[in-house]
Amino acid sequence: MAAWDDAVRDATEHLAAREGDVAGALRTLSRSAAEHGLPTDRDRLQELGRSVERFRALADTWTDARIDATAAAERARVTAAQADRSHSLAEKQAADAAAAEAKAAGMRARLTAVEETVGADYRQIVARVAETRAERDRCHIRRSAGRPS
Repeated sequence: MAAWDDAVRDATEHLAAREGDVAGALRTLSRSAAEHGLPTDRDRLQELGRSVERFRALADTWTDARIDATAAAERARVTAAQADRSHSLAEKQAADAAAAEAKAAGMRARLTAVEETVGADYRQIVARVAETRAERDRCHIRRSAGRPS
């Protein structure tokens, strides 16, 4: 029986020590809760925990959206810069094309003037030379066909 009494006494002392620890923890919890304006009862703490988790999820969503928006803004900046460079290049090429077109128009006018100056005699000579060349080519073909292989 003495062993039971010792075990009960030890358990009672252990219980008293743990109750003191619990009371100290409750005082610390109450003090911290009061300092930060937080509840101390279990249900309200659980609701606060759920609210904090919902806030964390919303904050994560907002952060992801903000990162996406920043990346999109950077892509837009790069694309706008590229568009500006392309626009400048297009303007330069349009100016070059206009200059080339003006040069071509001048050359067409010069060609027309030369053709009008040379006249019909020159055209007849050019046609006759073309006919003579064609006749020469036909003669070469006939001569080649007449030779034995």
